[in-house]
Amino acid sequence: MLKLRRYYIFNISFCWHVHNFATLKKLKGFRQVEEFPKHSYPVTSATFIKNGSEIISSSMDGTIQIWNLAQPSKSLILRKSSTRFKDAQLSPDGNWIGACSDTGSITLWNANTNKEVWTSPGDGKVLTAVQFSLDSTMVLCSSTGGTIKLWDIRSRQEKKTLIHPEWVTGLQCLPNGRVLSSSFDATSVIWEMEAGEKVHVFEGHSGPVMKAQFCSEKNYVVTCSKDKTVRVWDVESGKEVRTLGTHEHVVTCVKFFPDGKTVVSSSGDTIQWWNITTGEMIDTLKSHHNVVKMDVSPNSDIVSCADDTIKLWTLDRKKRHLFN
Repeated sequence: MLKLRRYYIFNISFCWHVHNFATLKKLKGFRQVEEFPKHSYPVTSATFIKNGSEIISSSMDGTIQIWNLAQPSKSLILRKSSTRFKDAQLSPDGNWIGACSDTGSITLWNANTNKEVWTSPGDGKVLTAVQFSLDSTMVLCSSTGGTIKLWDIRSRQEKKTLIHPEWVTGLQCLPNGRVLSSSFDATSVIWEMEAGEKVHVFEGHSGPVMKAQFCSEKNYVVTCSKDKTVRVWDVESGKEVRTLGTHEHVVTCVKFFPDGKTVVSSSGDTIQWWNITTGEMIDTLKSHHNVVKMDVSPNSDIVSCADDTIKLWTLDRKKRHLFN
């Protein structure tokens, strides 16, 4: 018996007009199933947490919101006046909420009490991403100044600074005390955090790398770039496995499905779904404006992307067999 799953695309975009929900059309393999209430200013990130049952979003309006998919019209709101947040995450142990701002500071909240507990010193550089180590003992941030700073949560002390020569665009904490970064220097790097050493460097893009993600199932890294390409890399050899087509615009985000067989990429008003083994483009979604971020849930049932509002899209059941 064929096991059916649900797949969703969740998105936010930077656009100053409001879409009419009633006029949204079914697009190829995808169907919109939810549109969340808007932040009052552009949304800068959205990530699935708690095994895909909730979403945490950050915004230039100075709020962090946590959305329960069972009640999407309601959210927990954390506010910090005069702050423009660029990213937000929940720690793996569920005890901390971290957010980074355009003034160079990280803010931590106790996720059990929702009380703000700490704000790091700011250096004036815009922070681009925040991540927690997998053991939830450290919070990391990347910046337009080319730095990746590691802070000890208990002591509130900076432990290490890793340096790219240019703007760092994204982070992903990995097992064994490692972190994956992407940068305007056209590279993606896996670092050993404690030693501050580069373990693997992925080079080949002709423009800034906008995002990178590691997939343990395949031991692959996927990257996307301003050179309008998505590339898949073998971690052990450091060699490129495949380039996935050519996009019309800058590729702003790319995410693996957890099985490691397919990825989704965002570029301009388009989201593309790829088979990384064959290089085939499975489907294209064209209904967004300046797609900037996406996310895929841990259980592989949900995928997210970004435009000016937070939305969920479901995959047509005719294409669900591609994940079974």
